[in-house]
Amino acid sequence: ILSVVAWHYLGVGDGPASTPWRTFMVGRVGVDLFFVLSGYLITGILLANANSQSYFSTFYRRRSFRILPIYAGMVAIYLIGRQLNGGVRALFDGPLPWWSYVIGLQNIWMTIDQTYGASWLSGTWSLAIEEQFYLIFPLVVYFMPPRLLPRLLIALLVLCPIGRMIAGGLGDGFGYYVLMPLRADILAIGALIAWLESSGPVSAT
Repeated sequence: ILSVVAWHYLGVGDGPASTPWRTFMVGRVGVDLFFVLSGYLITGILLANANSQSYFSTFYRRRSFRILPIYAGMVAIYLIGRQLNGGVRALFDGPLPWWSYVIGLQNIWMTIDQTYGASWLSGTWSLAIEEQFYLIFPLVVYFMPPRLLPRLLIALLVLCPIGRMIAGGLGDGFGYYVLMPLRADILAIGALIAWLESSGPVSAT
């Protein structure tokens, strides 16, 4: 967390050619570590409760209560800030449609417009990735035959970097970094570790 904060507040502002940028850029790895931890924790929860009758309702309810109240407050401040005049409005101005933040698809519009949008919510691309992961992966774990899950995760480890290279080669400066399908390999690392633990090959000692 501290590395990410340092990157945003001490490194980004002076541009790629500056010493602070090069020094604190390592903070971006903090987001990748968070995705690995998220993939590990969420997959562990899903695998442990795969046979529960309340599998979906319990998971989605808990995720919603953890994330949505605070996020709703941030979005409410953003919507109010858009109506303000003066210098503070710079935090809330941006080309992304307001509703993209509400429904958690701002990372898609960041890719379309090639911008992080309003400064107040610019970092929420990672939350959008998480929300999309929460929506899709429980379905994958529940309906996919157990023997196929590790194959899918390994396939993501191979395909996602290729997808990022293709996106970069096409001139994309945002999608390779903010789209869930192109960052799914980072989540898959944690998910694969959780699968290994749940299936028994990894010793507790």
